[in-house]
Amino acid sequence: MKKETQLLENGYVFARKSRTPNIGEDILGSRRHKANKVRKVVRPEITAFLFGTGIRAVQWGNYVTDKERPEHLRKLAESFQDIAVVLGLPTEFIGLNGLGLAVGARGNGKSAAHYEPEQNTINVTRKNGIDTLAHEWAHALDRFLGGGKEYASQIFCGDVRITILQSSFHDRLPGTLSQRGIRGARRRYYLSAVELFARCFEVYLADKLEAAGIENAYLCKVDKDGGVYPTREEMKEIAPAFDEMIESLHKHFEPREKPVIESIPAPVSKMTALDAAYEVLKELRGATTIKELTAMILEKGLWVPKGQKPESTIAGVMSRAISKGDPRFVRVGNGHYRKNS
Repeated sequence: MKKETQLLENGYVFARKSRTPNIGEDILGSRRHKANKVRKVVRPEITAFLFGTGIRAVQWGNYVTDKERPEHLRKLAESFQDIAVVLGLPTEFIGLNGLGLAVGARGNGKSAAHYEPEQNTINVTRKNGIDTLAHEWAHALDRFLGGGKEYASQIFCGDVRITILQSSFHDRLPGTLSQRGIRGARRRYYLSAVELFARCFEVYLADKLEAAGIENAYLCKVDKDGGVYPTREEMKEIAPAFDEMIESLHKHFEPREKPVIESIPAPVSKMTALDAAYEVLKELRGATTIKELTAMILEKGLWVPKGQKPESTIAGVMSRAISKGDPRFVRVGNGHYRKNS
């Protein structure tokens, strides 16, 4: 156990022959399918498998206990095996040539999980991150398809982007958001190409898992009867485009030649809180609240808060900027802000 934990903390990556496991095959010796047994012991091959996917490192938060770490490790390994199984991809692809993972180490207290594009790292929270991995991996895949510098869903993503934007799910979603009282920046976030891609892919993967007889609540758990996810009927329009995308990955993926021994860098604020606020506001057509503005900043990974109350920090810097005559911002009505046109 001590040796395994040390390997994880140091972020070693193990060389491994790449191949695609078959549906139902248990190459970890630890997973459970619908009628299979539950694993009892963490074995070295689980660690080797996880890093053999191309993951560059795993970072643990200070409050993740020694007892919890091996369990998260098992779940992460099982989840990446399941993605490889149901998509028919080589295991070496799943780490997307250097994806970083963090457990309870980089959260902001506002979400169960998030993806940091600049660091190419997925963070799941210690206890509330269950069932979020597929969604965040979809964001990482989207970024991978965009060359690692931008999201493919925002620039091309071929038939997938077009299919989603022309789907009955896309037509229905605005009404669903209105019924749930989701407005302003949060509404625009739900309707963004990046979020639409992730939510549709999440359901696509859930359907693949179900068809393969695999249950994995750590990986994903979605509402297939509507809400902010596509229904079963709506996925019939979208799934063929994802099938074509996955088939293309089979043909064009080239794994990294050498494994890397690397740690995950600490979050780096490339912008001040004020500059991050401006970056978000300039993309919005109207005004938004401090709460919504802060959520968008954190979702985009533009700024890393140092304290426990990021909303208060944003509110303070915005108020001071406007009082000092910063020409970029305008306060509108009761606590709403927009970019000065």
